[in-house]
Parts: sequence; structure tokens; C-alpha cells
Amino acid sequence: MIMGLSRKNVLVGIALVAVVSGLALGSGAFTQVEATRGVDLGVNGDSSALLAFSAGDGADGIIQNQTADSGAKVISLNQTNLNENATTRFDRALNVTNNGDDPVALSVSGTGDSLDIQIAGNNTAIGPSQSVNIGSANSQHFDIVIDTDGANNFPESMTFTANSTSS
Repeated sequence: MIMGLSRKNVLVGIALVAVVSGLALGSGAFTQVEATRGVDLGVNGDSSALLAFSAGDGADGIIQNQTADSGAKVISLNQTNLNENATTRFDRALNVTNNGDDPVALSVSGTGDSLDIQIAGNNTAIGPSQSVNIGSANSQHFDIVIDTDGANNFPESMTFTANSTSS
């Protein structure tokens, strides 16, 4: 059976050619693109940082702001006159202020077996799985507890992690 050259057959034929060529040649869209962009990063001093660390009123000179060899600002815990086989507590030795717009959950890791960072006044240690919430424009004081009774496993460094708790 031979089809005649009617308007309907011509339109079906053109549509069929368009679909087949689209499948064969692709849509012309791309699936991946790569571009180089410049990024400028800056570091604020702790007083203007979103999360500011400072010596608390119970620090007794054990906490000092220093500059590391890398140029980064760090807080150093310096205490050499600790009693052996004892637990020494420095109440309200560290203060953390949330200068950001969102509340944060603050945790700490790397404290080792001989050092605890505790919420001031309630003896609850914060750690990788235990955090404390600090509201926007609020501060939280922390006690530093050093235990020289055991292995004396003092950390070289600790990492504080703040995660936004706003939804």
C-alpha cells in the first residue's frame, strides 16, 4: 500500500524526522561545565568573630591569646604548677560569646583523658557527643578541669565545633 502525499502524511513525516534527528544528535544541552573562580577569605580577630573565645574571670593567667607558627590566633592553656595525683578546677576560666545571628550548639573534641571542659556551675563536660547551646548575642562560661591522677594524657590541641541550631 502506497500512501499518498496528503497534508497529514507530510506533517507526520516531518515530525518523525525531527524526533529521530533529536534522538540521534542529542539535545545540544551540556551535562557538565567547569569554570575557575577566585575566592577571597579573611580571618577576623576573636573580638569580632562570630564565635569569640576569651579568658574568663577565673582564668588566673592560665589562658593566653597567642599567635601560632602558622599565623593563626589560638588560645593557649598554660599551667605548670599543678599538684600530682590531684584534680584541679579553674572555675569560669573560659568564656565563649556567640556574636552571630543564629543560636549554636558548641561541642569540643580532642580533650584527652586528663582534661575536661565543663559548663560553668553544673559539672557537665562538653565533648564530641555532648554540646551546649549558646543563643545569639549570648555568652557561656566554662570551667577547665585538669586531672593528674591517671595517665596524664594531655592534648596538644582541642577542636571546638559550633553548629547552627536555627531551622
